[in-house]
Amino acid sequence: MYLRSNPFIAIEAPRFEVHGTEGSFLKFGLDPQEACLRNGEVRCPDRETGIIVTDVESTIDIEWGGYLSFYQALADSYATRRPLVPLHEALLTTRVIETAREASRLQRVLDFKA
Repeated sequence: MYLRSNPFIAIEAPRFEVHGTEGSFLKFGLDPQEACLRNGEVRCPDRETGIIVTDVESTIDIEWGGYLSFYQALADSYATRRPLVPLHEALLTTRVIETAREASRLQRVLDFKA
């Protein structure tokens, strides 16, 4: 995780960054879906882009998110008491996050087997 604050930076910093050994993905600005849902819009008209950086830098369209379907699934899960995510997937996600944190702490790449 990066935390930055500086009143003298002249450019907008990425809102979201993913860095790997073969490249990076950068996204700027807020996700417009939340504002669209608050305004009653099921499909947000704003198209988002991100930047992929490998040997070259490319701007790409970001796939439409699914906030509405997520909130519907969450409500269904609550009403039926069925889990939104299978336990094995939740545990795998937790292992991924813990491994990423450990790799960051050690400042090295760690093997991960699903």
